[in-house]
Formats: sequence, C-alpha cells, structure tokens
Amino acid sequence: MDHLVPRIVVVGAGVIGLTTALCLQQEGYRVTILARDWPEDKSPNYASTWAGAQWRSSSEMDDTRTQQWAWRTFSYWRQLGKRVSSEITGIEVTNLPFICGLRFQHIDKYTLSLIIFRHDSQSDVPPEDWIWWKNSLPASTAVANASVAVNFVNLTGLSYDSFSISPSRYLRYLHEENSKLGVHFVRATIRSLKEVASMDAFRHFHGIVNCTGLGAVQIAPDKSVYPTKGQSLIVKGEAACISSVLGDGWESVVVPRSGEKQTFLGVSKVGGDWSLEPDEEVTKMILQRCRSLAPELLIKDDNFEVVAVQVGLRPSRKNGPRVESEVLVPCGPDGPRHIYHNYGHSGAGFEESIGSAERVVEMVKRDLEVKDT
Repeated sequence: MDHLVPRIVVVGAGVIGLTTALCLQQEGYRVTILARDWPEDKSPNYASTWAGAQWRSSSEMDDTRTQQWAWRTFSYWRQLGKRVSSEITGIEVTNLPFICGLRFQHIDKYTLSLIIFRHDSQSDVPPEDWIWWKNSLPASTAVANASVAVNFVNLTGLSYDSFSISPSRYLRYLHEENSKLGVHFVRATIRSLKEVASMDAFRHFHGIVNCTGLGAVQIAPDKSVYPTKGQSLIVKGEAACISSVLGDGWESVVVPRSGEKQTFLGVSKVGGDWSLEPDEEVTKMILQRCRSLAPELLIKDDNFEVVAVQVGLRPSRKNGPRVESEVLVPCGPDGPRHIYHNYGHSGAGFEESIGSAERVVEMVKRDLEVKDT
C-alpha cells in the first residue's frame, strides 16, 4: 500500500541534496529530487563539481554541531571504503601513516595522508588549540619545526590519515545509488518552496527538503546566504600527497585526484563576489604558492602543466549552515506540509554531508511516520 509511505521532494542535487535524498530513501521514504543543475552539467552555479575535495574539517573549536556532522561523515566514508572500491566512489581511503622527513622522503605514492602547516600569526600555536579533531583521527601526529621547502620553514603543523575525493566520481556514485533505490529525478527551475508545494506533481507530498545551496537566497528566501567565490586549477599529474598551508587571509591546497592523473590546486576565497570570471592574478598566486607543495609535478621552467582554470561559488551563510524544520502554511490536502532545510555549508559540503543529512532524517522521523505496508 504505497500511499502509506510518506513522500518527500528534495530540492537541489548537489552533494548535500543527493546525500540527503539517499539517506531518506534508505529509511523507507519515497523520494523525488527536483533540481535545475545536476552533476553532469558542469554548471558554474553547481558548487559541488568544483570542490577540492578532501576531509579536513575547519569547524571552530566550540562549534560542536558541525563537528558532529563532519565526524559522522568521516566515520561513514571509512566504512564505505571497506565495502565499495574507491574506483567507484572516488573516495581514496588512506591505509598508511604520513612519514615526515626532508621534503616528503619515503612517501608511498599511494598514501594520501595530509600534512597541514600554518604560516601566519598563529603558527606557534599547538595544533590541539586550533584543530578540534587533532586527537581523533588515525595516525594524527604533531609536526614541529618542519621544513617542507625553502619558502615554508620552522612551522607548526599536523600530519594525519585522511581522504581525497574526486567530486565527479563521488557525485556520480551518489546519483547512481539514489537511482538504484528508486529515487525519482525531475529537472526544473523553481523560484520558491511554495511554488514546489503548489506543483501538481507534489501536491500530495508530505515534506519538502531545501538543499538549494546558494539558490536559497531566493528560494527560501534567506538573505543571510552569500557566495564565497573560489578559484582553483587542475594540473597534470598526481601529487604525492594532500597538503595545505594556511596563511593570513589565504590558503594553498594540493589534492591529488587518484586514478585521474590530475591534481587540484587552490584556492581563493572571496566573500560576496558573484563573478564567475577567473582572475589571472589569482591563477598566478595559486601556481606560485603551490610550487613548494608539489614539486614532483613541475615541468620545464618550474611550472605546472595547467589543464583547467575553474571558478565556483560556495554557498556560505552568516551564522553557519541552516539545518532545521518548519511547517508550510497553508497545509496541503493530506495535512501538514513540513519543510526541512539543509544548506549554507560553504566549503564544507562534502565533509558535512552525511552528518547533516542524517540530522534531516531525524527531523523527518519525528514528523512523518513510515507505516508498515
């Protein structure tokens, strides 16, 4: 008796929307994903495609909410790696500790352990004072007075086992998993959640989940959402490991794309900038700062072979992500229409995806019962 199963429409097909839909369908709900942009579109407005991506939570020390989401995602990916090949998921699971020596000596090329250094006014602060997960991750080890290159010396840092994610492969995996479980897909452009509720196809749906990212500015509407423009590069070859350097107002990131013979270099973060045009000076800055982090990829004249320059808009939000519920007024023909929000994760969409999606499932279970059929 299909009519006893609550029906839910998830609006948005980024990593947050696809993950939320998958978690709901796995719990027995009938789910449809409604979205304008999909992974295969390569749209500049589809932020998930342009991510690094890696697991390295940047939650503040007192932000236990997003810490829990990120840790749950880390734990889920670790188990996923035991069940499904990284060639399918795009998530490379590390098995070996990072061995720190002069300029990455004795690093196994398949080890994707990450090393992160501070190169700013806080570089003398021990990791446990600014990284909440310092004592939680496998093979987490403080690095002091490290010398990774002539430009970065005497730094405080941390090495640990982590994940490198191929956004295109992981998004494809999520899409395919949703399809296998019977999730329906609808391509459409909508202007508001009330418009979704009034569409004939969804008049009898019990819940709407808003995973519209930057689109929430208009669709929610939520004026506290804003873009953080990110510019990055894809270069030829796979770097030896993930690496990152934090500076005053900048960050250099190197993320190898395992199996793709490419590496992600980044990244700029400009809040409030809606422009989708790449900045040549930013490109030069990224190349300059990443040379010391991935010298194994340099070719003649100490340059990278650039494959692509890409720009994406992170869906940022003042006061952090919105993950909460409300009741839509007026109600639908079958009773209350619940709206659940899951957006505003900025650059942490991948690493908070599982945890925030499971929080939505908890709220849906509170409001909507799946009855035995």
